[in-house]
Amino acid sequence: HEYFHLVASLNFRNVPLWLNEGLADFYGNTAIIGNQARIGNLSRNQLEHLQRQGPLPLDELLAADRDSPHYQDSEKAALFYSQSWALVHYLLLAEDGAHAHRLWQLLELLAHDVPALEAHRRALGDFRTWEARLRRYVSGGEFPSLALKFEPAPDLQAYSSRVLSGAETAAVRGDFLLHAGRLSEARALLE
Repeated sequence: HEYFHLVASLNFRNVPLWLNEGLADFYGNTAIIGNQARIGNLSRNQLEHLQRQGPLPLDELLAADRDSPHYQDSEKAALFYSQSWALVHYLLLAEDGAHAHRLWQLLELLAHDVPALEAHRRALGDFRTWEARLRRYVSGGEFPSLALKFEPAPDLQAYSSRVLSGAETAAVRGDFLLHAGRLSEARALLE
């Protein structure tokens, strides 16, 4: 969950709170067993909470920020997190991922400084339609996940290594800091 927040902060601008938390919970439920990862696993607690409470109006969910009672108040925050997870899960995996492009479209619009409400409307369309879809999804109980297989770890003996010089180490660290937006620290190392 927290690792996703780090990755998002380094790669995207203006990620809405619902999407940031929804994606973090979505990826936070990943299970890795052997050489397989299962992404998008069902979060029973969040599903049960959402089924019990009923969803927020979508415009409230999408507009919530860090100062919102939906984020600050622990009772309301549980519903906010649950619905954020469910909406992300629906957009990424329901109907064989038919709506995943909408998340990329939303991120692209926000990166080009389109106001949040307008970006959401352009990427999603009618909010009432999405509220109805999400209710059906949550009540239906069918939550697909993705199974990914990966190769076993390589034999480390097959790789050579060497100790880097101080200048090489500074260059690599400076490059990393430059890409992380920490310009003054990067400049000192790169010089």
